[in-house]
Amino acid sequence: MLPATAPYGPGNRSQKGFTLFEVLIAVAVLAIALTAIYRLHNQSIFLNEISRFYTQAPLLAKERLAELVSRPMKDWSDDSGDFQDRLEGYHWQTRVEPVPLGLFSSKDYNLFHITVTINDSDKQQYSLDTYRFVVR
Repeated sequence: MLPATAPYGPGNRSQKGFTLFEVLIAVAVLAIALTAIYRLHNQSIFLNEISRFYTQAPLLAKERLAELVSRPMKDWSDDSGDFQDRLEGYHWQTRVEPVPLGLFSSKDYNLFHITVTINDSDKQQYSLDTYRFVVR
């Protein structure tokens, strides 16, 4: 008759469970995978903020340009401000420069170079440049 052995004794190779080395390897693989997922998540948040700015900024610049050209030409001037009422951290600046027409210069015709710049608190910047030909 064979001697009885304990089912979970030190000499029994059919023990159930994991060794410390197996647990350490599993934890290391899990840590690497979670770190990669965390980085991807942070990068997607960053790219979302950039895409939100570059979607919103052209609309805001066109709005500011429309507001500027709807005023009488004598009121066109450099100006700046923010969108405090709607968008926190967004700022705008308009720059209006008359362009000499050379041979075609007249008091009845004016050409203006208008630049509208939109900034946000993250130092992103969008500029809209246009020329407006105005006949008095």
